[in-house]
Amino acid sequence: MPRKANGTTSRPSRATGSAPSSASSTADDSNMSGNLLEQRRKHASLESPDSATVTANLMSRSSFTLDNEPPPTTHPETASKGFTDLPEQDKRNFLLLVLLYFLQGIPMGLASGSVPFLLKSHLSYGQIGVYSLASYPYSLKLLWSPIVDAVWTPKLGRRKSWILPIQTISGFGMIWLGSHVEDMMVKAGENGGAGVWNFTGWWFALVLMCATQDIAVDGVYTLDLPKDSVLT
Repeated sequence: MPRKANGTTSRPSRATGSAPSSASSTADDSNMSGNLLEQRRKHASLESPDSATVTANLMSRSSFTLDNEPPPTTHPETASKGFTDLPEQDKRNFLLLVLLYFLQGIPMGLASGSVPFLLKSHLSYGQIGVYSLASYPYSLKLLWSPIVDAVWTPKLGRRKSWILPIQTISGFGMIWLGSHVEDMMVKAGENGGAGVWNFTGWWFALVLMCATQDIAVDGVYTLDLPKDSVLT
């Protein structure tokens, strides 16, 4: 019986001895995890530095100075190139685009700038306002731009099917208007400006052709140039 009592008394002592050890181990683990979290919070700026931290680190260096010029940030392969540095194909494409945009801009510049100035001596301001309708095709060209992209002949190509005829017609139209524009302005101002609509119709047709050519030339620039071209 005493042995049983001793045995029974020794078992609780073992249990009570294991409880403090487990409690101390959990306490140590919690302390270690707490220290790790605290260290991560302290060094978070070092692990993922922001712009302010990077700036402070650079300014704290002994070699930091504001007297020297900053180093160039552009790489040689991404530096901008001049016209003389372009490949031959890009030079030809660039000159072609400049020529086409220049040719289609001449009638538009005359219709919206020079001609209204010359009409002041022949028409009233209200009649000149009627003539301003001649520049509307450039604002409304998106209405027939799908037709320009969809209708073309395989013999000339998608863009030349529109550019070549328009340049031919508009060229002859400019020559004819150049030789008759003075008489047309005089007739436009006769009878209280009754001929302003006829005069506006001629320039409206010319600007309409130039706006249509602008659609085709934009297609050349955005779709027909090679993907590796520096112009795209």
